[in-house]
Amino acid sequence: KQQRQMLRMLEKFRECPHKIPRNVLIEICITADSIDDAIHWLQHMGNDDMAPPNAHSYNLVLAGLWKAGRGDDAVKMFGEMADMFLAPNNFTYTVMINGHLKRLSHVLASKKNESGDLEAALQLRAQMVQDGFKPDEYTYHSLMAELCLAERLGDVTALFHEMLMQGTTLHKIVHGSLFEFLFRINEDQLLGIIEKSAKDGVAAEDNGCVTLLKELCSIQKVSLAE
Repeated sequence: KQQRQMLRMLEKFRECPHKIPRNVLIEICITADSIDDAIHWLQHMGNDDMAPPNAHSYNLVLAGLWKAGRGDDAVKMFGEMADMFLAPNNFTYTVMINGHLKRLSHVLASKKNESGDLEAALQLRAQMVQDGFKPDEYTYHSLMAELCLAERLGDVTALFHEMLMQGTTLHKIVHGSLFEFLFRINEDQLLGIIEKSAKDGVAAEDNGCVTLLKELCSIQKVSLAE
């Protein structure tokens, strides 16, 4: 119903596009699944006495491209932001990271390690943190799950510590991936992670350590939990 309403609004505004702010017009196009029209209006911002595009304008189109399954176009457009000296914001990074991870999750398991999407997501996360932004909980969960599936122990450990320092609680989906991976590789690694986090001054009640201990007990690893 909403899409039909947006389509009717889009047809109306096509007759007099100068009477509506470009960001609103872009959002209407995306809601109406007219992503190419959204790209058209984005590219013409600043050329007709209208304000030039900003990060919000690009965020709208980037999200629409990922939703439409056009990840390569989203990556290209993200590069255009740098060419225009438009700094990405928190939402820009989140959209791009989750887009790469979502596309990665659709790849066959046998080819996961061959995909560049995980590496691209990790590079974007590092750039995001460097620019002073913090990944949200969903982004952390997705990164952790994919790292476990890729069996990248060093990256799993580093991200786990970062999640603890940020106060991000592990989701049950991440629990399964993390424990399955660690116990398959080296179950002592899990205890080492908890001990190191304590030595780094991270209070157990403020992070995922309690959750990890409960999980150990639930899978009958009580001695390791102790």
